Amino acid sequence: MKKEREFVKIFRFFFHSTKLSKLFQSAQRQARSSNLVMEQLPSQITQAISIALNPSPSIPQEQRHQAYSYLQKVKDEARDTWQACWVLFLDGREQGQVGGRGLGKEERMFALQVVAEA
Repeated sequence: MKKEREFVKIFRFFFHSTKLSKLFQSAQRQARSSNLVMEQLPSQITQAISIALNPSPSIPQEQRHQAYSYLQKVKDEARDTWQACWVLFLDGREQGQVGGRGLGKEERMFALQVVAEA
């Protein structure tokens, strides 16, 4: 009986430590992928804004709709995206460029709106 209890304790410890290890590894992978996404977010936002606001008829309506949807998603998830938007706003003020492109008032204003909503 005592050996069974010891075995159960060891099994529980092993099970929980393995489970915690897997959770920790999963959290690390998610953090790495979210950092990558956050690094790309400012340039994706500027691309979406330029597509959404471009009056050229050469841009398909579907692509324009996707850009608006993406920007709305960024706004809706302001708690998660505000930091990338803050970087975008500051980059526009200090350097005027993100990814080699000049920033317009629209990009900076959108970024500021997201930061304000967070």
